[in-house]
Amino acid sequence: GDEARGVAFTQIVPYALRATTTLTRDYAAVMERAKLTADFDHFFGYINLRLVLEMLKRAGKAVTPQSLVTTLEAMGKVDFGGYTLNFGPQSHHGSSFVDLLIVGPGGRFIH
Repeated sequence: GDEARGVAFTQIVPYALRATTTLTRDYAAVMERAKLTADFDHFFGYINLRLVLEMLKRAGKAVTPQSLVTTLEAMGKVDFGGYTLNFGPQSHHGSSFVDLLIVGPGGRFIH
């Protein structure tokens, strides 16, 4: 609510509430088809699901926990429509993206 007005915080994914990239447009379309309101929690899940599906596709038919780790480490750069992840043997975080949001009137996010 208004008590949080003016609080700024960092976000590690693109702004989910405005369809300005291919990723956020795809996400908005999925949420619309599901008749759900777009929000950051669902957006995190959507990105994670896209990553898991890409890993499963690349891992082949005999998927094991180790094959998923090996697949992730071999992925290198993956672009999900304007949000790029980069994985390797020493890089399991995927992204170095950081954005800033501010809580505005009524508890709405200002980007």
